[in-house]
Parts: sequence; structure tokens; C-alpha cells
Amino acid sequence: MADTAAMTNTPIAPVTLHKITVTYSAEEDRLRLTAAAGEDQIVVYWITRRILGVVLTPMFSWLENRASQGLGNIGEAAERSKEARLAMAQSSAQAKMQDESPVTAQPNSFEYLLRSVDVKTEQNRFLLLFPMQDNSKGIIPFEQDSLLQWLNILHRIAQQASWELPQWPVWFTSDQSPQSPSAKALH
Repeated sequence: MADTAAMTNTPIAPVTLHKITVTYSAEEDRLRLTAAAGEDQIVVYWITRRILGVVLTPMFSWLENRASQGLGNIGEAAERSKEARLAMAQSSAQAKMQDESPVTAQPNSFEYLLRSVDVKTEQNRFLLLFPMQDNSKGIIPFEQDSLLQWLNILHRIAQQASWELPQWPVWFTSDQSPQSPSAKALH
């Protein structure tokens, strides 16, 4: 007799995408996110300029909401503007970035062109949810610093791609370190 629990539509637990390499493909005019999902699974997501713009909006909204609440331990002084606190947090997160080895796709890697991305916000985390091959979700959990670092990577890649996106706020772009154009993967 078949297991009735297996026949129900029980949600599958999300898989944490714990390491992501981002590159720009000029031929595709898309970002390629190559992500490690678990110990032996690699997934590749293709992101268009439009989807990137859609995803940036809730990311910055979450950060700006945190700034209104003090941004954790950065810039608690009441006399600092929200934008100044955000810029300080961005500079601090950018200074903490470290080089890592890239994630490389395998011949059996699941590839998916993202048509939408689900987001979930919590008080101290911002979550991106991507589709997986088995109808589960791949989840990228961000805390404040890791989200600011991720946004820095996306901004640098978008500049390399010459993607003009109005979603980048002035507090974020005004303190960006100039980057030389290259085909380097960012992690």
C-alpha cells in the first residue's frame, strides 16, 4: 500500500544556497548565478536586467526599514540621517568582503531562467527563494552585512554589463569603490 503522506502535497523544505558566484554573460545579456546547494548539488540561475530591477526594490526597502529602526549596531546616533547610517553600514560591509573560490557548474547542474523571484523578510534576515529541480525552493538567507555585500557584487556586475537601473539609491552608489572592468566572477 502506498504511503499516504508521500501522496499529499507536503511542502519540501527549502535548500540553502550557501555559496554563489555571479558572472555576466554578454552573449545572453544576463547574470549567471552559480550556486552550491547542499554538498554535491550545483544550480545555475539566469537573471535578466528586468528581474534584477524587480528584486532590488524589496532589498533596499528592507535595508531602509532597518535604518529607520537603527540598523543594528551601525550609526545609532540620532543626529545621523537614515541615508548616512545606510552609507556607513554599506562601507563597513564592503570593507569586510573577502575573495573566495568560485562555484563552477557541473554537466548535470540544474539551470533555470528566472521569471520571478520570491522574497521573504524577517526582522533580521532577508530571504530570496529560487525554484529548484524537485519543486522545492533554494533559499539565500541574508543578514544586513551579507545583503549589503551581495548588493555591492550585483552593482559591480551591473556596471560591467552597462545596465542602468534606477533602483540603486544615492546612499548606496555614492560611496562605491571604483572597479576596473573585467570578466572576473564575483562571489
